[in-house]
Amino acid sequence: MSYYSYEQSSSSTSNQSESNNSNIETKLVTVQAKSSSHPYFGQGSSKGYFIDGEESPSLTLKKNVIYRFDQSDSSNSNHRILFFTDANRTNSYQTNITQAGIAGSMGAYTEITLISDTPSEIFYQCQNHPLMGSNLKSSTSGNDTLNSSSNNELIDGGEGTDTV
Repeated sequence: MSYYSYEQSSSSTSNQSESNNSNIETKLVTVQAKSSSHPYFGQGSSKGYFIDGEESPSLTLKKNVIYRFDQSDSSNSNHRILFFTDANRTNSYQTNITQAGIAGSMGAYTEITLISDTPSEIFYQCQNHPLMGSNLKSSTSGNDTLNSSSNNELIDGGEGTDTV
């Protein structure tokens, strides 16, 4: 079992990049061929997102924090991240989303801020290709320590305890 806990701090770690704004947490995105570890291996696109080096992890993020998905890497070309209420990209989720630049170009990113009205689960997927990403959940309070039995999950937590 492995899990990743992200806590805001003034320094960067290998699992977290932070911009100059302490309310923005940056996730580095690349696109690579899917492996059998991908939640949708054998379905949809043959490529998947890698978030901070992890293959299409299920993300558990804190509310009221801006998460910036940095899509500057050239592998993101034609693979802009969008958010949906379903994995198959039928229903777009557009609340508190900001986009800048063209995916695959320097400075390109997509930001999301989860709020109390955000559905309990949404999905990050490619605007052009099916099933490249995974799901995204919000933590139950602003400061949680989250434990997971999954080895494909990135968690942003703090004080308190939840089991995912």
